[in-house]
Amino acid sequence: MATGSAHPVLRFIRRIRIGADDASDAGLLARFLNEKDDTAFAALVRRHGPMVLGVCSRVLGDAVEAEDAFQATFLVLVRRAASIGKPELLANWLYGVAQRTALKARAGLLRRRRRERTVIDMLTREPEADVVWRDLRPILDEEVGRLPQRYRVPFVLCHLEGQTHEEIARRLGCPRETVTTRLSRARERLRGQLTRRGVALSTGLLAALLTERALAAEVSSALFDTTIKAATLFAAGQTAAGVVSLQAASLARGVLRAMFLSKLKVAVALLLGLGIVAWSATRFAGPSLAAGSPTEIIAAETEAPLHPENANEADDEVVSVKALPPVVVKTVPASGDTKVDAKAITEIRVTFSKDMKDKSWSWSSVSKETYAEPSGEITYDKDKRTCIFPVKLEPGRTYAFWINSEKYQNFRDAEERAAVPYLLVFETVK
Repeated sequence: MATGSAHPVLRFIRRIRIGADDASDAGLLARFLNEKDDTAFAALVRRHGPMVLGVCSRVLGDAVEAEDAFQATFLVLVRRAASIGKPELLANWLYGVAQRTALKARAGLLRRRRRERTVIDMLTREPEADVVWRDLRPILDEEVGRLPQRYRVPFVLCHLEGQTHEEIARRLGCPRETVTTRLSRARERLRGQLTRRGVALSTGLLAALLTERALAAEVSSALFDTTIKAATLFAAGQTAAGVVSLQAASLARGVLRAMFLSKLKVAVALLLGLGIVAWSATRFAGPSLAAGSPTEIIAAETEAPLHPENANEADDEVVSVKALPPVVVKTVPASGDTKVDAKAITEIRVTFSKDMKDKSWSWSSVSKETYAEPSGEITYDKDKRTCIFPVKLEPGRTYAFWINSEKYQNFRDAEERAAVPYLLVFETVK
C-alpha cells in the first residue's frame, strides 16, 4: 500500500542528483552547515574523494590504511567546515588535511610494524612497476605541499582533480593565461625540488606522471557510503564507532587536536606580540586608553584605566623590573603538562613577578570545550602574587585559559600595570 513517501535510499539518491553536482564548493558547504544537508556533504565527498584517496594511497602505500586516512580526512572536514576561510578553495584545504592525516597514519603504521618486529618494504606493495614512479610516490605530496599557494592551488585543481585551465580560471577569478603560467612554473619548481631529493625527471616525464589517472584514486561505493554515514553521525555529535574503524576515528581526533594546538600557537604568538607592542606604545608614545567594561565569564570588575597614569614619565627614566608590567613566572599545573591528575588538582594557581592588586583578574576562555567553571571563590594567596582559581577538572581533557587576553586586562599589579597576556594549556590523564 502506497504511503506517499519514497524509501530513504531513493530520496537520498534523488537529492544528490538534483542540483548537487553543479553547485560550487562554497554553496555545498553552506548547505551542509546551515541546512544540515547530508546530500551536500555527499556531493563534496564524491567530487573531491578521488583526489583525497589518491593522496592517502601515495603517502601510505597500503589500501586499508589509505581508506582509514580518507575517512578521517572527511571527518575532520565535518568538524572544521565552519572555520575554512576560503570555501571556494576547498580542494586545496582538503589536500593539506589529507596529507597531514596520511603522514600521521604512516607514523603510526611504522610504529606498529616496529613493535611487531615485521620488516616490510612498503614500495614492493605498489602495483606500478616503473622504478621512477616508485621513487616519486612517497615524496611527491610532500613537495607539492611546499609549493607557494599561488602555484599549489592551480596544481591541485589541475593535476589532482582533473579540472581544465578554463575551469580553474573561473574558480580563481583570473585569466586563463595566468593559470597556464602558474601551472608551468609550479611544475618547474616541483621538478627542481624533486631533483634535490634525488629524483631526477625530465619535463616530459614529469608531465606524463602528473595525470589524473596516476594521481587520483577510485572511491568504492562501500567506502563512499560508510564515509557519508560516519560524517552524518559525527556532525550530529554522535560517535562513529562501528561505522568506521577505530584507526580512522583515532586519526580524525588526532588531526583535529593538532589543528587546534596549531591555532593556539598562532594565537599565543600574535597576542604576545600585540601585548608587547601595546605596552611599548603606551609606555613611550603618549596618552593612555580607556578600559572597556569586561564581559568575560571570569573577570573581576575594576575602574582603573587600561594603563597607569604615570605612563608619560620622563623619557630618561631608568627602566627597571618595578617599572615593567607583571609577567607570569609559575603556574600549577605547569603550562604544557600532559599528565595532570584531575583528582589531585582542585585549584589552578598562577604566580606573577610582582605584587598584584586584590580582586583584579581576567580568566578568559579559549573555547567552551577547553574551559572549566570555578568551583569556588577566586582569591589571591597571602603572597599577593598568586591567584587561586578553584576548579573541578575532568580526566582526559585539554584545558586552556587566557591569563589576561588582548581585550580584557584586569590582572594588574599594585600600581595598575596590566600583566602581559599568558596562555595556560594543560591536559588531564584519562
